[in-house]
Amino acid sequence: MESFGGSTPTSSHLRYTLLVGIYNCIAAGQVQHDRALVMVMVERWRPETHTFHLRIGEATIKLQDVEVMYGLQVDGRPLYIEEPQPPPSSYREELTRLTGCVPQEGEIHGQTRMSMVALCTHLRLLDIEHPITDGTPQVDVDSRAHLYLLIIFGSILFPNISGSHVSLKYLLFLEDLGELGCYSWGVAVLAYLY
Repeated sequence: MESFGGSTPTSSHLRYTLLVGIYNCIAAGQVQHDRALVMVMVERWRPETHTFHLRIGEATIKLQDVEVMYGLQVDGRPLYIEEPQPPPSSYREELTRLTGCVPQEGEIHGQTRMSMVALCTHLRLLDIEHPITDGTPQVDVDSRAHLYLLIIFGSILFPNISGSHVSLKYLLFLEDLGELGCYSWGVAVLAYLY
């Protein structure tokens, strides 16, 4: 399976996507979609009511749909960012600490958003220059998993309108990789959609 920026997911990447319960979301991106059907559904979406207007009536996306179609967990702890939020400079420090990615000038936008291209490039370079093997230290595996999951959060689960930046606020959920499976990802994704 080809992934972000030409980087191929390793078994450690897949282990963490399975732990979080987001593997099906990634796999759904590999499925051939009926573009005509998608376009018809887009035309029938009414943002003011959050429903599709169909001949048979109105339909909307429900929590059960998110759980069944994407396999996202709907039970568990809620995802929320507590107030007050850390100062913007700490996001840069957290990015470097958790992923090893040191942002260059111009790659951070608006203090808390990182260029998706820069993150994917960093991941691709790591995969080429330092592939994960059985002898790779766990800290390096975790660092790569943090980076991979940050890209998934910003591109698949919680994409922004531009599609070219990832909010570094998601780093708050990546501190402890063992806790990722405890969150209600399906609820968060559905809430983000609306």
